[in-house]
Amino acid sequence: MSRFNAASFLLASVFLVHAAPARAQTANLAERLPADTFCYLYWHGASAISPASRDALVALWYDPGFAPARALIEENIESALQRNPKAAHLPAHEVRALLEQPIIVGARLTAPDPDEKTGAKSLVHGFMVVERAGKAGRDLISALASSDPKTAANMKITPAGFLVSAADVRTRNDLVARFSSAAAPATSLAGVAAYREAQAQSSGQPSLEFFLRFPALSELHLANSPNFNWVAFLHALHAERLHEAYGEINLDAPSELARFSIMGDTSPGSVFDVFGANTPSFDALALAPAGSSLSVTRMDLPAFAADITAALSAAMNPAQMAKFKAAIDLFVSPVMPMLGGEYAVISKPAPDNADPPTSLIAMTIHSKAANELFTSLLAAFVHPAGQEGPIVYYRTPPMPDFTAGVNPTPGQNPSGGNTPQKGGALKNSATCPYFIALTPHLLLASKDEALVRKTAHSVTSAAPLPPGLSAEPSFQAARALMPAELSGLDFADFSNARWADSLKPFSMVLEKQKDAKDAENVAAFEKWLKSGGSAVIARHLHWLMIGSWKDPNGIHWRADIN
Repeated sequence: MSRFNAASFLLASVFLVHAAPARAQTANLAERLPADTFCYLYWHGASAISPASRDALVALWYDPGFAPARALIEENIESALQRNPKAAHLPAHEVRALLEQPIIVGARLTAPDPDEKTGAKSLVHGFMVVERAGKAGRDLISALASSDPKTAANMKITPAGFLVSAADVRTRNDLVARFSSAAAPATSLAGVAAYREAQAQSSGQPSLEFFLRFPALSELHLANSPNFNWVAFLHALHAERLHEAYGEINLDAPSELARFSIMGDTSPGSVFDVFGANTPSFDALALAPAGSSLSVTRMDLPAFAADITAALSAAMNPAQMAKFKAAIDLFVSPVMPMLGGEYAVISKPAPDNADPPTSLIAMTIHSKAANELFTSLLAAFVHPAGQEGPIVYYRTPPMPDFTAGVNPTPGQNPSGGNTPQKGGALKNSATCPYFIALTPHLLLASKDEALVRKTAHSVTSAAPLPPGLSAEPSFQAARALMPAELSGLDFADFSNARWADSLKPFSMVLEKQKDAKDAENVAAFEKWLKSGGSAVIARHLHWLMIGSWKDPNGIHWRADIN
């Protein structure tokens, strides 16, 4: 699995808790949807979620110390409604009353009406259904009638109290019929094999659920160009082996937070090949020190490259493929033999917790092929930096210091002084992003040269590596929740988390939007974090682990939090 921003992931999950009052369990709305529904997002309300919930995020939300942050989040949601011209006049409590109910938003793939001269062979129609809309739903339609009559006309309240919304008349009428009584419809999504296969992955009571059925090629009606045959491309990649995707977030479990699956036939020869084989352990785990965060995944890039090449060959004419083959022979063929399958990023905060976290990239390789690649094809991008026994060092060349307005001359550091060509550290590390070590089985890279050298020596030494992350009780507790064999693993240790730093992406976006109110709220949230809010979060959030694995039925991910 790719590297993730754990703090941002958690903040997004906290927002879900905001809309989660306690409610009684209700019928599954998805099982009443049309059989041609190909995707939906289903908010189940919040079954049994309360301040007494064992979920770490819910406990954090209801912590009295989180009250200032909770108030800021609620204020931000309401102000966002007020800034929307179509929603500004809607009473906030009525909008919130609707959001508290189970809501399903989706789309169906249909054939056009024979009377419609659209020219299309298939059409996508979106829809929304809200359970127990009642007075709030009627008030919403009434309020919209004056500001947005077209949207209001697309909404109907059924005799059973559901709010149905769809721009397509046939879809709207169909949904009104499906949600007007307690009787089960004659045909529905519940009878579709892909839906049943996806539901088999469910925990049984998700808070938020996602479903996507991959359409058959015959449903897509792809138009081919003279230069590229999309149908042949997808056939060669065995796109028909992709069946459906299913995911959920659960806010009422002791530790499990989310799960996601891409279901299908994973036998060799399809896009599933990019996911590597499962393993009981990872080489990179031994390199992760205590207190660090780790992201590691196994990928079979050589097999995936072969699949893509075969698919392109099927889709292109011979002249085009000849040009593409030349690029493969020049770049892909030399690179693939070096790759070993495991890719990892290890991060640990600096000792003073002020500098940026130190990150180390580790990748399993075939050393001989990698060394030959670095001295030939990549010679212009990496410079030799010496050799110590079986370890060969390289560094990326200095980058121009544009802030100085002068491009450096070869062999000169932009900040002054000579750039060493063999061994030694650069005076200005910002101009030389990465120092690289090739050991017999690993490629190691980091902006911290000392870290690379220390790690390279430890993995080539006969002495056993010191206990690290794998010996930590928190890691062991998290790992025990996952399957014995995984193809990917992400672990975030929150003991040294910089929660204020997680707001930087939001601040940058707001800066570009020049939204003073949102920027003010983010600044207030950051101030709360720095004045004790981080300690409140630390009471509830200790670690996050995401594991992934491959089996004959698909690729699966699971996230646990404590």
